[in-house]
Amino acid sequence: MLTPFDLIKGFLSFKSYFTWFLIATTIFSLFVFFKRKLSPTQQSTTSWKGYLTYFLIIIGILSFIYLCFFHKTEPSSKYAGQLVNKIDKAIDKYENTINNYKGLKTNWESELKKCEDELKELYNAQESSQKQKEQIHELLEQNETKIKEIKEQLKNTTGNITILKGKLTQLEKDKDAKEKEIKQKQEEEKLASPDDKIRLRAQIEKLQNEVIKIVGEIGKINVQIGILESDQKLYKSRLKDSKESKQDLEKRYKNAELQYKDLIISGLKEIYDITSAEE
Repeated sequence: MLTPFDLIKGFLSFKSYFTWFLIATTIFSLFVFFKRKLSPTQQSTTSWKGYLTYFLIIIGILSFIYLCFFHKTEPSSKYAGQLVNKIDKAIDKYENTINNYKGLKTNWESELKKCEDELKELYNAQESSQKQKEQIHELLEQNETKIKEIKEQLKNTTGNITILKGKLTQLEKDKDAKEKEIKQKQEEEKLASPDDKIRLRAQIEKLQNEVIKIVGEIGKINVQIGILESDQKLYKSRLKDSKESKQDLEKRYKNAELQYKDLIISGLKEIYDITSAEE
């Protein structure tokens, strides 16, 4: 329940210059009234400056009373509380910023990890593809060297066969000529005298021995030609296989290049998609 003192205190605590002016005017009026009542016969000689002095004294006394008993300074705890509230708001803002940053950082680190993984896979695939290309290229070089060797061997074998066949042709001609000469000598022997028969018989035997020798050489050459022709056939087969292997290696090399290009394009596209999603 409010006491009269509380009402007065509440009224006086009203910070209005007009209110305090009314209070001061009221007190001054009462002062003048009681002064005239107490000395009605005494002629008032007080001038307006004197009354103004009394009025200012009353206002000064009221101001002193207000400052001593009714004026309340803002408690330091209030300012401390306001400061704490501001600090709390700043901390909350900072925490929100940190949380947002952590979220962005987590997403950024996750996307960066994906990019790193993609680049690592791309690098490993590049190394694997490069090694495969190098191996195929090395095999191609070996195959090309082999083809050159086979061609050289085939060339030499074909040349030797040609030479041997030329010798064989010449030996067969020599054989035919000697056989023809033997027949001629045999015909002469039939009509020759005994002495001439002995001479012709010796010539015929000599020619026959030469024919036998030529036949032996022809047989050897035929064997050599047969061996060389077998080698020739083998070299041709090897050359064919080597050329087919070369075509297969070239095809594999081109496929490896295309696969490598496709892999690069695919990897870069995935990295671009990741960075686009991050933005």
